[in-house]
Amino acid sequence: MKTETDFTIAALRLEEKYTRVNNSGLLEAFGFVQSNALTMDELELALSEYILSNLNDSSRDLGPAVFALGKTHQDKYLDLFKNVMAERLDFDLNSAYQAGIAIENLGVRILYSASPLENPEQTRQRIREYLDSAGT
Repeated sequence: MKTETDFTIAALRLEEKYTRVNNSGLLEAFGFVQSNALTMDELELALSEYILSNLNDSSRDLGPAVFALGKTHQDKYLDLFKNVMAERLDFDLNSAYQAGIAIENLGVRILYSASPLENPEQTRQRIREYLDSAGT
């Protein structure tokens, strides 16, 4: 996975798996071909490994990968999402924000509708407050 399209396809596939929504039309529009695709387990592993291996690379926006993995709504990625927020907050607000949204998908309130486009400082503040309360 290297392009934003790859991450979009991953998000659509994971959304289908975990929410049972039908994204076949969108997947087709993005050029997805099932015959040469990763299995769902391989896809999740590839996303989590991509995020971990690029966590400290400030030249990469991890937001699209975090967004895709967040579609799983799986508690097992909570620590990874917290790490993304902690490591990326000061130089990649989009990735930290996407990690916050992924945690909110697990039922935890963090952002309270704060958005990095509308109010970046408020978004940073709410993420910091969550990380402080979570002991991260």
